[in-house]
Amino acid sequence: TLARELGLKASRPAELLLKLRKLGPKIVIITAGSGGAYAYDGVMMVHYPSFHVKATNTIGAGDAFGSGWLAGYIHSRGNLKTAMHWGMCNSNAVILKPGAEIGLLRKSEIKSWHP
Repeated sequence: TLARELGLKASRPAELLLKLRKLGPKIVIITAGSGGAYAYDGVMMVHYPSFHVKATNTIGAGDAFGSGWLAGYIHSRGNLKTAMHWGMCNSNAVILKPGAEIGLLRKSEIKSWHP
């Protein structure tokens, strides 16, 4: 991971978010598999839990989270909680299907998607 490569040590995700943000990015996000995802923008720290679905495979989960997160962030004009929700929905939808692209959600599907 990036944190390991940089020699950053932290006992909690919140501590790691703070250390990573000090390196310069405006927003820091950590995905933690079944542990959900964490984000920090310098003001708000958010933990969004995983939906705990039974994964068919995890190929594409990170990319799906990232694309869903960014779409949610843009759509909500910078709302961190909305972005986390969109990212988690998109990644969980992908891991329920075989392959890396099947299951990607459209904008119209995000609001009503539930595992």
